[in-house]
Amino acid sequence: MNEPDNPTVFFGRPMTAETLSGWVQDPVARQRYVAAFERSDFTAMLNMYKANYPRLAPGDTPPPLTPKATMPVLMFHGLDDQALLPGALNDTWEWLEQDLTLVTIPGAGHFVQQDASTLVTETMQWWLQR
Repeated sequence: MNEPDNPTVFFGRPMTAETLSGWVQDPVARQRYVAAFERSDFTAMLNMYKANYPRLAPGDTPPPLTPKATMPVLMFHGLDDQALLPGALNDTWEWLEQDLTLVTIPGAGHFVQQDASTLVTETMQWWLQR
């Protein structure tokens, strides 16, 4: 069911180089993304999500806990992201031993670095210099 050629696996479409690069607005850049995705392994991409977000059946052993991050973290989240909903931010700080700077950006989607590139760049520069 959750395989790349499933016609609904990627937001109601199959997982292809074209569908994965559909978010890129610039036509020249989109062609570079398509070329890179054509050299990629879609099954491996899906396996990363399966391994990190397992669906456990009753009685299954949960995976081992991930160690906490020991450094300060800067995190951006586009509030219009259709893959990672705002509720996914809940308890993020419990995975950290240092401070979390969370920047939520209305109007930005999953690829916030493209949708709000100036804000992301300026915020990263500020954060790294603090």
